[in-house]
Amino acid sequence: YILAGSFRDKGNAFRLVNQLKAKGFHATEAGLTPDGLYRVAYADFERRDLAEKQLLGIRQRENPSAWILEK
Repeated sequence: YILAGSFRDKGNAFRLVNQLKAKGFHATEAGLTPDGLYRVAYADFERRDLAEKQLLGIRQRENPSAWILEK
C-alpha cells in the first residue's frame, strides 16, 4: 500500500478514499493501526518495486508524507 493518511474517525477515512478516487487513484482502506486509526491508501500493489515507482510521483504531486506499508 501507498498510504495517504490515518484517521480516528471512519467517516474521515471514507471521505479521503472518495476524494482520491475522484482524482483517479485506486484508493482503498488499508486496515487499522494498532492504535485503532483507519488507514487510507492511494492504491495497493502486488510488488514493492511497483509501489516505489508510484510513490515518487505521489510525493512530488500529492503528498510528500506518503509512505509504503507492507502487509
